[in-house]
Amino acid sequence: IWARDYIQGLREAVQDERREERQSSAQLGQKKLPVRLISLGAFNGMEVEQTPGGTDIVVPSKPRSSYDDGNYCTVLSATWVGPKDIAINFELTQDTSSLPIRDPSKSVLIWDSVRVDVSVYLPEMERLRRKAVNVATEDGVRNEQFLSTEGIRKIERSSIDEDRGDLIFSNVPKGARQYRFRFGGNFSIVEIKHIDYPPILDETARPIDF
Repeated sequence: IWARDYIQGLREAVQDERREERQSSAQLGQKKLPVRLISLGAFNGMEVEQTPGGTDIVVPSKPRSSYDDGNYCTVLSATWVGPKDIAINFELTQDTSSLPIRDPSKSVLIWDSVRVDVSVYLPEMERLRRKAVNVATEDGVRNEQFLSTEGIRKIERSSIDEDRGDLIFSNVPKGARQYRFRFGGNFSIVEIKHIDYPPILDETARPIDF
């Protein structure tokens, strides 16, 4: 759990930095119209967005490692989470076909002539609103779902979503000419053009033992 919270904290730091940059631009009189998504037209790896004023803006789409139209992995973000560690936040879309090798732990990161396997796979977890508690009875221990009360031991419950999560790659050098990613065992290879560098990473930079 600590690793997941640590990575989320770094992503939030990146988002905070971007918010501050937008606010600084607005204060300098460079405020732009907010972009509102009207429709998507995907072509050549780009997407079309439209401002409230009707101006089309072409922006890069998120990288997608694909097996076919019904089975693909979208790279939601890539973030440096340590001196030589990158976290790929992904979302898998799949159908019922048995041909794609969808195991996230078989994914690879490639740069220059080097490729590395996943060091750690962290599926997304969501804590359930209701908690299970063990209730002592004359007949033994019964598991029920209701709010905990004094003297009753709470059991944290969570739901695991294996179609979303983080893939940690270690021993990755900074400054490579190109980083590429392949999801699973037989999906396509895509380029990762942007990797976020959290502003607080310098303060916490140390070898990470996930």
